[in-house]
Amino acid sequence: MKGIPLISHITQKDSGDFWLVDSNAIYGGLYHVNSPNQMRNLPEKRLKYGMLCYVENEDKYYKYMGNEEWIPWINKDWALDEVIDEEEIQQIMSIFKDDAN
Repeated sequence: MKGIPLISHITQKDSGDFWLVDSNAIYGGLYHVNSPNQMRNLPEKRLKYGMLCYVENEDKYYKYMGNEEWIPWINKDWALDEVIDEEEIQQIMSIFKDDAN
């Protein structure tokens, strides 16, 4: 395997404030693109099953399923925060506490 051997983590010299790596250049990393068309044209060599891609002009995340298939991804915790208010969460939690006793 070609590359530069590392003996520690990568940091900026003299506490620099420049970025170290673009996540779009990492195999299986979180990609950030402007459009669904850009997402569909990501290099195959950088795609990994289960990776996520944020599409900016849709404000949505997609999960890579292999074989050039992307599906909308919803974080269940985020979705619950939008659907259930705090009072409903407390009511649900009290039911579980009652069941545990």
